[in-house]
Amino acid sequence: VLESRQEATCRQIAAKNVDRFAGVPWFATESDAVLLSDAVAQLDCEISTTVSAGDHDVVILEVKAAATDIDASPLLFHDSRFRTFAVGHDS
Repeated sequence: VLESRQEATCRQIAAKNVDRFAGVPWFATESDAVLLSDAVAQLDCEISTTVSAGDHDVVILEVKAAATDIDASPLLFHDSRFRTFAVGHDS
């Protein structure tokens, strides 16, 4: 999970035909999962189940380890644009 200020990083790692991780700090876990060093949350997972769904596969992951930065705001992509979470206020 990327931090709200990491829109450029998100676009970079989603790009095709480029070195997606150039300049992006990352590390590999003992299980060879690639995690971004400055992410809001990191989930070390392994494949639990794969289900065919037409021309796609749905992959169910089992989380083996997790880490979070509770002081950071996560990045959200919704309705074709980047957004941030807002804290609601009760009336």
